[in-house]
Amino acid sequence: MSKTTHPLLTVPLRYRLMLLGAGAHAVIRRTYSGWEVVQSHAVRDGDEVVCTYADLLDAGEGVFTVELAD
Repeated sequence: MSKTTHPLLTVPLRYRLMLLGAGAHAVIRRTYSGWEVVQSHAVRDGDEVVCTYADLLDAGEGVFTVELAD
Protein backbone atom coordinates (compact mmCIF):
# COMPACT_ATOMS: atom_id res chain seq x y z
CA MET A 1 0.00 0.00 0.00
CA SER A 2 1.56 3.29 -1.03
CA LYS A 3 0.71 6.50 0.72
CA THR A 4 0.67 10.00 -0.71
CA THR A 5 1.95 12.99 1.17
CA HIS A 6 -1.07 15.00 2.23
CA PRO A 7 -1.17 17.43 5.14
CA LEU A 8 -3.44 15.79 7.69
CA LEU A 9 -5.34 19.02 8.28
CA THR A 10 -6.48 19.00 4.63
CA VAL A 11 -8.54 15.89 5.39
CA PRO A 12 -12.01 16.94 6.56
CA LEU A 13 -12.46 16.64 10.34
CA ARG A 14 -15.34 14.18 10.04
CA TYR A 15 -13.08 11.67 8.23
CA ARG A 16 -10.31 12.07 10.80
CA LEU A 17 -12.85 11.32 13.53
CA MET A 18 -14.20 8.34 11.58
CA LEU A 19 -10.65 7.00 11.20
CA LEU A 20 -10.07 7.31 14.93
CA GLY A 21 -13.13 5.14 15.58
CA ALA A 22 -12.41 2.65 12.79
CA GLY A 23 -9.43 0.99 14.43
CA ALA A 24 -5.79 0.18 13.85
CA HIS A 25 -6.15 -1.25 10.34
CA ALA A 26 -8.15 1.66 8.92
CA VAL A 27 -6.95 4.20 6.37
CA ILE A 28 -8.34 7.29 4.67
CA ARG A 29 -8.24 7.12 0.91
CA ARG A 30 -9.18 9.71 -1.65
CA THR A 31 -11.25 8.57 -4.60
CA TYR A 32 -12.74 10.35 -7.59
CA SER A 33 -15.91 10.85 -5.55
CA GLY A 34 -14.27 12.13 -2.35
CA TRP A 35 -12.83 10.78 0.88
CA GLU A 36 -13.41 7.29 2.34
CA VAL A 37 -12.44 5.51 5.53
CA VAL A 38 -11.78 1.82 4.80
CA GLN A 39 -9.88 -1.08 6.27
CA SER A 40 -6.39 -1.47 4.80
CA HIS A 41 -7.22 -4.81 3.18
CA ALA A 42 -9.78 -2.99 1.00
CA VAL A 43 -7.14 -0.74 -0.58
CA ARG A 44 -6.54 -1.56 -4.24
CA ASP A 45 -3.64 -0.76 -6.54
CA GLY A 46 -3.97 2.81 -7.68
CA ASP A 47 -5.89 4.02 -4.62
CA GLU A 48 -4.56 7.21 -3.08
CA VAL A 49 -4.07 6.46 0.62
CA VAL A 50 -3.85 9.75 2.46
CA CYS A 51 -3.64 8.82 6.12
CA THR A 52 -3.36 5.71 8.27
CA TYR A 53 -4.53 5.19 11.83
CA ALA A 54 -0.89 5.32 12.97
CA ASP A 55 -0.43 8.71 11.24
CA LEU A 56 -3.40 10.03 13.16
CA LEU A 57 -2.02 8.83 16.48
CA ASP A 58 1.45 10.20 15.68
CA ALA A 59 -0.03 13.62 14.89
CA GLY A 60 -1.57 13.87 18.34
CA GLU A 61 -4.57 15.76 19.57
CA GLY A 62 -3.67 18.88 17.60
CA VAL A 63 -5.35 17.48 14.49
CA PHE A 64 -8.66 17.76 16.35
CA THR A 65 -8.31 20.70 18.72
CA VAL A 66 -7.29 23.19 16.01
CA GLU A 67 -10.69 23.03 14.34
CA LEU A 68 -12.72 22.56 17.50
CA ALA A 69 -11.29 25.79 18.92
CA ASP A 70 -12.54 27.87 15.97
